[in-house]
Order: sequence, then C-alpha cells, then structure tokens
Amino acid sequence: MNGVGDLERAFLLLEEQRAGLTPEDLEEARSILAWRHERAPGREGRPMLVEGSLRAQLDGHRLDVRMDRLDSVGPEYLLAEYKGGKTVDLELVRVQLMILSYAVLDVFGRSPSSWEVELLRTRKVVSLTAEASPEEFREFTWRLIQGIQAGNREPRPYDPNFYRRCPAKLYCPRWSASPKPFSKTPGTKLESQRMLF
Repeated sequence: MNGVGDLERAFLLLEEQRAGLTPEDLEEARSILAWRHERAPGREGRPMLVEGSLRAQLDGHRLDVRMDRLDSVGPEYLLAEYKGGKTVDLELVRVQLMILSYAVLDVFGRSPSSWEVELLRTRKVVSLTAEASPEEFREFTWRLIQGIQAGNREPRPYDPNFYRRCPAKLYCPRWSASPKPFSKTPGTKLESQRMLF
C-alpha cells in the first residue's frame, strides 16, 4: 500500500469482512491499519512473503511454517512477526523466529539477518538480535523435533483453545485420541515457494 486510496480500500475491506468484530475491535483494527500504513513509506526493503507459508526439510522431516512477513532488504532478509496480545513474551517469539529462520535458510539458502516484532496493541516495533549461525538454527529445530517425537513438548501454559486453531492439530494427542504419525520421509515433489510481491 502506498497511497491514501490504498488505506481507504483497506478500511472498506475491513468493514466488509468484519468477521464478527465488535465496534471496539473494529476501531482497534482500523487504528492498527492506519499505524502500519504510516510506517510503510519510510520502510526499506521489498516484501517477499506476507502471511506466507514455507515448506522446509530437516533430516527427513517436513517442516511447514507460516510467517507474518519476510522482506528483502538489499542482499539481506528481515523476518517480522506481528503480535496483538496484551503481553508478549519476547523469549517465546525468539523461539518462533529461530524455527522460521531455519525454514528461510533451507528454502532460500540464507537466513534473515534482522528480526523484528510488531507489537500491534502498543504500536511499537522491537528489533531482536537475529541468530547468525545456520548450524544453531538447524540444531535448535532438530532438538524440538526430537522432543516432539519423544512426547515431551507440552505447550505452556496449557490452553485448550490453542488446539482449535492450531494447523498441526491432526498430529496432536491433545486434539485427537488417534493423532496422525509424523512422516520421516521427505515429499517426492518439492513445492515451489510463491513470491507474493
């Protein structure tokens, strides 16, 4: 989006798609859109993925991830996540960014050099120091996979509503009495990654 007309179109789309938002939530969403629009003109870089999915591989395990935004800034990548909660645990976001960075590295051949978190409720952007070691991404992600296979990766704090919206719920013993097993064989066809911009 690069003009006032774009912001107005975004507001109209928001009105049309309300999705059960209360008037207060709708006003909050309009305020967030306006804040993000004000930030956009001075931002460096070009969005590569917005609400984008990547499929990576790690030692025979398929890793499907979804990220809020990946920008190309010159020869580097910026990985950004949006958080709308009242409180945000940046250490948990760091875990998320480590996994996402591994996927970016696996698919694009280089990892993000910058990480940022957009705190939507407070309209702030927090820059986090990006992990620079590709081996650290790989090892971190591999340890999580091993933990999941061993059955000792219980989300904390326990939130039953989380499982309703989790894209991996079919593999989760908390969601299903007979969860699907994890596949150890990579897919025969690597899906191409779609660039959105």
